[in-house]
Amino acid sequence: MCSRIDFFAEGREDDYGVELKNQIEERLKFLAVGQKPRKNVDVMKQVYEKLKQKEAETAEQTNGHAEEEETKLLKKKKKKVKVEEPVEEAVEEVVEEVVVEKKKKKKKNEEMVIKEEEQVQDEEEAVVEKPKKKKKTAK
Repeated sequence: MCSRIDFFAEGREDDYGVELKNQIEERLKFLAVGQKPRKNVDVMKQVYEKLKQKEAETAEQTNGHAEEEETKLLKKKKKKVKVEEPVEEAVEEVVEEVVVEKKKKKKKNEEMVIKEEEQVQDEEEAVVEKPKKKKKTAK
């Protein structure tokens, strides 16, 4: 049980396992000598308090370093923003050029379609219907 608690804990501390091992030794002493062991609830509370203390100490140590890192990150972000602005402007210009080219192509296509329609109409008008020949009937 204690190995699972230690394994799935956030900090990967073996404090629960060590204390439970000590508790088992205390129970063996109780059987051999008669010395009363601590209760399980008390042991778990004690380990929990130890872990909280360790966590608070590490948080205090990292606070000083964290503030320095945050300022470094902010400076890097500002530099990235400055670099990204010209890139975004260049991308916008390219997109505008592509849109203009597409509009030009679309106009050319429309003009070609209109010319083709006119040619088809001219051809239809040029084709003159031939009159039907009368069939000679035998008398």
